[in-house]
Amino acid sequence: MNERLKILHVLHFGSKNKRNGVIEAVLSLAQAQREAGAEVKVASASRNSSVPDSDYVAFDSRKSFREILDTFQPDIAHVHDMYWLEMPMVAKSLKNKQIPYILTFHGGASLVSNRKKWLKKKAARILMFNYVIRNAQRVVYLTEGEMRNSIAKRTNPNYLIIPNGILLPTQIAEHQQTTPFTIVFLSRMDFHGKGLDLLEQAIAQLKDELSGKVQFRFYGYTYDETYRIFEQYGDFAKYCGYVSGNDKEKVLSDAEMMILPSRSEGMPVSILEGLAYGLPCIVTPQTNMADLVTDKHCGWVCQLSAQSIADTIRKAVADYESNGKQLRLNAMAAAEEFSWQNVSKLSLEQYRNLLKERTLKL
Repeated sequence: MNERLKILHVLHFGSKNKRNGVIEAVLSLAQAQREAGAEVKVASASRNSSVPDSDYVAFDSRKSFREILDTFQPDIAHVHDMYWLEMPMVAKSLKNKQIPYILTFHGGASLVSNRKKWLKKKAARILMFNYVIRNAQRVVYLTEGEMRNSIAKRTNPNYLIIPNGILLPTQIAEHQQTTPFTIVFLSRMDFHGKGLDLLEQAIAQLKDELSGKVQFRFYGYTYDETYRIFEQYGDFAKYCGYVSGNDKEKVLSDAEMMILPSRSEGMPVSILEGLAYGLPCIVTPQTNMADLVTDKHCGWVCQLSAQSIADTIRKAVADYESNGKQLRLNAMAAAEEFSWQNVSKLSLEQYRNLLKERTLKL
């Protein structure tokens, strides 16, 4: 093993030419590892026009992937996500080259996620993907909660925890609260998966009670027309499109609170970003962020029901009105440990430990 660790991140960017949470996390981790002194390459089994060509190398066959391995000669590979068809080929190629790999699901192995098309996914695991899971040196989970709810923990019980990270803002202006104050949803507009169906029912309950005091703003990619259900609520609840870069920073800077009532997550970067900008967050246990917001006193936990979401929003509004400044300070403090610098340092330590362990076994 070289003194300067050589790391290959491998994933499938998808076919929609849109950046998603997994892409953002992998590219950010790779960059942070480079800044920490490692030599890092990202390889994707598909091209994506939203990602600059300089950020990755694409492969479309066993031959082209092996060429990447022969040219780069990584010490370790980090394979990301689940259920992309080239994954077994990638795992076999790495095994044949005696390159150890670890595997991060990014929430894709949760019980909830696999209930959708469960028979098809179970067959795929038996026929293709259990090989990938079984031969990974470690399965990497973003949180202990993700591990506990994983369908893969029996196939490979050897695991590590390496959380998602965020780029902390360099400076945050003192927040100027407005009336009505803003609760933001900042994620994919997946009506069922992200719990928007239940949140919409809660908004219907709260409209008359909180109108003029609170407004809901939704930001994220749309996958169908279900987001239009919020049009009936006028200024109380609006879908405002997808935001990134400076526009996203402004949304986070101007808001007072964030909500994510998901049915399944690995570790949502949007919540970490919200905390970094001082937004206390309303989350479900299924986001795997409930322990964090409870322990750090920077948010509220609701259950997966419209009534629980509505009741929690009422409590959150009252708490924020009486103690908003402290909640914002708690949120920013909670986010600090998840800087990409800290996550990168942890990941490199874990990689080196695994390589030392493997050397001792050989």
